Amino acid sequence: MEKILNNKNPKLLSDYKSDIQKCSKAGEKQNDCVNQVNKKFIRKIPGIEKTIYPWTNYDWDYATYIDNNYNKDKTGASDAGTFSALLDNPIALAKLSMGFMTNPNPSSSSSSANTDLPECDPSSVNYNGCKIINDIKRSQIQRSAPYPDSFFNKYPLTGENSSSYYIKVGNCPTSLTQQQCKSKGYNWIENPIIKAMPSELVPPDSVPGNCFKPRYAYIQNHPGMKLPLNAMKNMKDAGVNFINNQMGKLNPKLKNIGKGAEAVSSLVETGEIIIANKLISEFNGEIPSIIGDGLSINPLNMEKILTGKETDDFKLQTCETFIGNKKTQKNYLYIFLFLLIILLIYYLSKVRN
Repeated sequence: MEKILNNKNPKLLSDYKSDIQKCSKAGEKQNDCVNQVNKKFIRKIPGIEKTIYPWTNYDWDYATYIDNNYNKDKTGASDAGTFSALLDNPIALAKLSMGFMTNPNPSSSSSSANTDLPECDPSSVNYNGCKIINDIKRSQIQRSAPYPDSFFNKYPLTGENSSSYYIKVGNCPTSLTQQQCKSKGYNWIENPIIKAMPSELVPPDSVPGNCFKPRYAYIQNHPGMKLPLNAMKNMKDAGVNFINNQMGKLNPKLKNIGKGAEAVSSLVETGEIIIANKLISEFNGEIPSIIGDGLSINPLNMEKILTGKETDDFKLQTCETFIGNKKTQKNYLYIFLFLLIILLIYYLSKVRN
């Protein structure tokens, strides 16, 4: 790790050593502390640092949130062999069940690297280690977006959306100059051909590179689940068409038998699914959320994402219209001519031999 950081940024190496020194005081939690530090600084390496925003939302700890809010002290559970415990424990179990099934995780008062961090017990031998690790996690909170853009303010990142985040999914070409590009926090990519050309062959009006605006998508991990209405409708339509076609091959009179299946499955297009979604909207715990995540990974949604379209849980940043400047267009012509000359020289050398 030290070699990687030193090659990338000596300042990162200095900060890394400082955090590792803190871990030496973490007692039995020292290995956990070092692992957390390694993860923190891997994410600070240029090229990785801005792939996710914010990293703390990406790391939202569902299990720790449950432990914090539904432990035996919060639910009133007891291992005592008393009549009082006999009455209290079923109530405690009901509270714990609500934590897993109905109560949202994250909740409306949640924030990442805060309400999902372990509560450190002062009476525990691991108290110092717990505090040190929590401090290291808090130090990973990103105070600003990858670059100024209204898209990063469009969707929430706190409360019930404390586990939602933005992820880099590509780049948008722009016509900005190198100075404009850097001032906006975008990526300037040098043209390797122009850079490799002898200076006397580089045209005076050539462009040494191009500016690309990193493109992001918002991943919504809102608690709860809902039935994927559009996906179910499309699968139903596909099923009806399949039945019609297959039956039509057997007997032309049966070609429209699929209409019966369509009538049976018409609940997809009526209020039944809406009512069902209303009922299951009351279940916002961790288990329904996991089921909801599984339902969102359906063929229709995957097709949309792979073709650059949005879904309910995947919001894509739009690219502004690219206005190619004439210098960039000329640049491509110069590159083509340069490569043509190289190929011609190579061909002539082969012919002479």
